[in-house]
Amino acid sequence: MTTFTAAVRAAWPGWARLTELQRLTAVPGQAGRLLQALGVPRVQILVDPAGKLAGTETYAAFNPDSWGLWFRADVIAAGITEDEFWRMANIAYHECRHAEQNWRLARKLAGDGWDAARIRAALGVPDPVAAAAVATPLTSGAEYAETADWQYNLLRDGHGVSAASLVNDKKEAAMAAYRKSRDQWRLFERTRDGDPTVAPVNLRNYRDRLAEPGGALALEQIGADLKKDYVRDRELAKQSFLAYARMPVEADAWAVGALVQARAGRAPLTPDTELANLDTDERTMLRIQ
Repeated sequence: MTTFTAAVRAAWPGWARLTELQRLTAVPGQAGRLLQALGVPRVQILVDPAGKLAGTETYAAFNPDSWGLWFRADVIAAGITEDEFWRMANIAYHECRHAEQNWRLARKLAGDGWDAARIRAALGVPDPVAAAAVATPLTSGAEYAETADWQYNLLRDGHGVSAASLVNDKKEAAMAAYRKSRDQWRLFERTRDGDPTVAPVNLRNYRDRLAEPGGALALEQIGADLKKDYVRDRELAKQSFLAYARMPVEADAWAVGALVQARAGRAPLTPDTELANLDTDERTMLRIQ
């Protein structure tokens, strides 16, 4: 951690002048090199090669199937602020921790007598990673015991779905429902208050409805229903987020990632701060897979 934090700190002064490849190398790449020093097969780190992260809330994601870590382009852009820079460093370390978790579990399964094909099917990791795990099995000790806590989260069923995937999918669905109801309520609220940034047609339609017989009561009921949906969906989003963050694999990765910002003397990004953000200023919670 000390080595990583020092490398990150050294990268910041010239960050805005670095190319995209140099930025990847300076921070996420440094985390990847630390993984290799631990014996983890090399993780390919790229900026959203398939364009799947653009326009989403997912800042970065480790993919066991490709053994790769993808960053959303704006998260690692040259123009990010220093706070965003350290948050990105946290995310890089968090995601690399997921790679380490999968690697250690593959080794633990090998130590339990699983062959490479079975490990490949259970975790989705590439064949070379499964073969390397079989060559370096983990059979006992503290790492073996800790890895056992992650097994339930990461093992996939016969359809290729893990418990972690199910929890993540439910969280994403809850967050999507929350965003929709929040946007609908906020638009109604702004329209009701005559916000000049609202589309003129919306303001006009609201005034026309208000002028109709019974219009005020009808609009009041619409507003009450929209707010009720918004509050309900916000609570469901919070609970789904907590279910995700409390999984052993996520609790571990969040804790490890937070150490980066803490070592730099900055308030770390944690599930609690994300929930506080949701309550205080309605920013959408960060999704780290």
